[in-house]
Amino acid sequence: MKTFHLAVIAIITALAACEAPVPFKREYQPVQQQVSELCLERNPKVIDANFHNDLALALAEHDITPRQYQGPTPDDCPLVLRYIAWYNLSFNSYNPSRFLGRFEVTVFEGSQQIGFMSYNARNAGKDEAKFNRPHTTLALMVQQLFPNT
Repeated sequence: MKTFHLAVIAIITALAACEAPVPFKREYQPVQQQVSELCLERNPKVIDANFHNDLALALAEHDITPRQYQGPTPDDCPLVLRYIAWYNLSFNSYNPSRFLGRFEVTVFEGSQQIGFMSYNARNAGKDEAKFNRPHTTLALMVQQLFPNT
């Protein structure tokens, strides 16, 4: 019976190791077409305006001109990029620090979603990379979202 319990514990431990959390989770549904310009909707619900600016800069660096707007989508915008971002606090040090915990970016052509990327640093723990400026992460991810540009 004792051998059976040890075997069960060993199996559970092995399975738990297979399910180890990924510190920075990234997901993509790349845009299949070549994009040179799109409309970038400013989201006033995102508490850090720098996220919008960093995203616009990452797009421009990837040779995509972001036409920025806030409010209703302009009629002359065939491609629209919308985003949401959440910031978290880290209490790993004596001073709480804010970092980009999660974001989702969706690209639409009309009402149809044609691209998506998401980032989640929920399991970053003490990894100091979570404090990098969002532009660093966004620049790398924009390349993956728009591989044909």
